[in-house]
Amino acid sequence: MTLRIPLLATALMTLAFAAVAQTQTAPLSGIDVIVRKKPAGNAFVVGQTGRDGWASSRVQVQTGEYSVQAACPPRLACRAFRLASVSINGRRLDPDVRGEFAFPVGAGVSQVMLRASVLEQSIPAPR
Repeated sequence: MTLRIPLLATALMTLAFAAVAQTQTAPLSGIDVIVRKKPAGNAFVVGQTGRDGWASSRVQVQTGEYSVQAACPPRLACRAFRLASVSINGRRLDPDVRGEFAFPVGAGVSQVMLRASVLEQSIPAPR
């Protein structure tokens, strides 16, 4: 009998953590995906996430460095979110220390294929 209580407690804790993890990673639709030429260059919306939380778009570029961001469209109330995954031409980008997804474009490249995922970000309630 004493073995069943710890097993039951472990199972319940596992279910609770799984529920929290699931809410933190829910895909979010309707979020704008933005590409910005660095430093302080023009920014333009290249797509909006679908029901699966993903946006894909061919983006016209010039030589230089770019960053990818996500933003709530104007006049829309959005839940908290985060840009979770970005790939350029099938190559996954890792965020830098500031959490920014950046990519360089070399000479002779005029277009890239961008794919980005936006997930809901749960915010703990204040105590």
